[in-house]
Amino acid sequence: MRQLRRWGWVASLLIATAALWWSLRGIDGAAAVDALTNAQPIWIIAAFVTNLLILVFWAGMWRAFLPATEPVRRRILIEVVALTSMSMNVIPWLIGQASGVVLLTRIARLRPQVAMSVVATETVAEAILKIAILLMAIAVAPLPAAFRTAGVTAGITAGVIALLLFAVARLRHRFTRDLQALRSLRRFLPGLIFLLACKLAEAAAIVLTQRAFGVQLPIESVVLIVAAIQLATMVSVTPGNVGVYEAATMAVYHQLGVDPAIAFPIAVTHHTLLLLALVGPGYLMLIARAAVRTHAGKVAHAVIIWAYLVLFSILLGVFALLRNFDRRGSGRHWRGMRDDTA
Repeated sequence: MRQLRRWGWVASLLIATAALWWSLRGIDGAAAVDALTNAQPIWIIAAFVTNLLILVFWAGMWRAFLPATEPVRRRILIEVVALTSMSMNVIPWLIGQASGVVLLTRIARLRPQVAMSVVATETVAEAILKIAILLMAIAVAPLPAAFRTAGVTAGITAGVIALLLFAVARLRHRFTRDLQALRSLRRFLPGLIFLLACKLAEAAAIVLTQRAFGVQLPIESVVLIVAAIQLATMVSVTPGNVGVYEAATMAVYHQLGVDPAIAFPIAVTHHTLLLLALVGPGYLMLIARAAVRTHAGKVAHAVIIWAYLVLFSILLGVFALLRNFDRRGSGRHWRGMRDDTA
C-alpha cells in the first residue's frame, strides 16, 4: 500500500510538470511578469473574497441534503466543509473526496450511512450541473472535436452515475433510507441551487481576475473556462490540480485568442486565489482545533484568523510594491520617483 501511494505521488508530480510545461510553451517571460506586476489589487481582493463564498454555499448545500432527523449546526458544517476542501485540494486520486465522509462522521457526529448519503447526493447534483455546463459550452462556441468528444463522454458518464444513484435511492433498504434528498425534489432543489451558487462564485472570481489584468471577454468565455476546468479536474490527479488547472484554462484562452503572456498570469493568479480560499481556512481550522486542546480556544481562534488576514495583507502589499516597480532602459526605479541619473 505504501509503495502504491509513493507511485501515486510520483505520477502526480509528472502530470503536474508536463501540464505546466505545456502551458508555458511560447510564452514571453518578461511580458508575463509585466502583466502580473501591473494587475489591479482591488480586483484581486474581490476575486479572493468571492472564492471564499464557495465554502459558505457548499455548507448550505450539505445542510440541505441532510436528512430532517439529523440536523447539524451551521458553524460545525462550515468547519467540516473547510477541512474537506483542504483535504480534496491537498490529497489527489479521489482520496481527498473520501475525507468528507470521515469528517462528517467524526466532527459532525453523523452516522456513516448519513454521511455517505450526503456525499452521494452531492455527486448526483454535481453530475447534473456538469452536464448543464458542458452542454452550454458546446452550444455557445465552436470547439475542437476533441473537446466536444470529451465533453459528451463526460456528460454521458455523469448522467449514468446520476441515474444510478436516483434508482438506488428508490430501493427499500436500510442503506438507502437516508437518501431522502434524492427522493424529494423539495429537499434536493435547494441543495442544487446552493451548488449552482458555488459555480457562479467561481465564475465571478474568474471574471474579476480577468478585470485585474485589464482583460474583458464575452460572458460565454466564462462558461467555456468553467467547462474546461470541470472536464480536466473530474478526477484530481495532482495536489490542488496544479498544472492541470492551468493547462485547461490556457487551452480556452488560446481558443479565445488571448495573448499567452497575459493568459498564463491570469490562470495562475486565479488558481492561487482559489487555493488560498479553499485550502487556507481548512488549515486554520485544523490548527485551531489542535490549539483548543492545549490552550485557550477562543484566543487561539482569534489569533489564527488575524494571522491569516495579516499574511494576506502582506502578500497584497508585496504585490502592490511590485506593481510600482518598473524597468526603463537597463536600470530599475520606482514609479513616481525622478531618475536623477537620466
